[in-house]
Amino acid sequence: MDNRWSERSEFEDQAKWLADRLGMHYTYAANLDREPTNPGEHRRQYGTAVLSKYPIIQAENYPLTKIGNTEQRGLSETIINVKGHHLKFYNTHLALTSAERKIQIQEIIEIAGKTEGPKVIMGDLNAKPDSKEMQPLLAQYKDSFADQNEAYTIPVENPNRRIDYIFTSNEMQTANSEVISTIASDHLPIVTEITFDPTVFKKGN
Repeated sequence: MDNRWSERSEFEDQAKWLADRLGMHYTYAANLDREPTNPGEHRRQYGTAVLSKYPIIQAENYPLTKIGNTEQRGLSETIINVKGHHLKFYNTHLALTSAERKIQIQEIIEIAGKTEGPKVIMGDLNAKPDSKEMQPLLAQYKDSFADQNEAYTIPVENPNRRIDYIFTSNEMQTANSEVISTIASDHLPIVTEITFDPTVFKKGN
């Protein structure tokens, strides 16, 4: 998502633009941070964003390992206050090479594993479910589209592969997972309904 990045998004702060119009809370994590086009203007950033109906009480972005002169990727960790229960929410956009993704997925597992309680991990992982690098993540978290072998998300016209995911920790349940048909982006968006037993949360944790 762009934040004053370039003409392609009219130098808009896209996360704020969407949050303002949807009446939602948001956090933005810049993985690329460049000098402004003209002195005194906003810095140009490209990264990931989270929009939430519920208050966001903490956010941090973890840079992920890259190999050589490739694009910097990151893992956004957001803590969302869902009716007094703190949900850990992770958002990412992984590298284009298998070697980098293998390292980055292991880093995601390690970062998310440092905290207890229910978690959601989602994003464009740039890898198909049967790829070797995906197996550690599939082994530890629940894939909300695991029963939909053809939940393809790219390309938007005649999609033929799945590289976008919503994972949850084992104590959470998902239902009505769906790929939405639209040309609003270069990927098809995915949605799912997530439910959990409040007793698995420690209040305020």
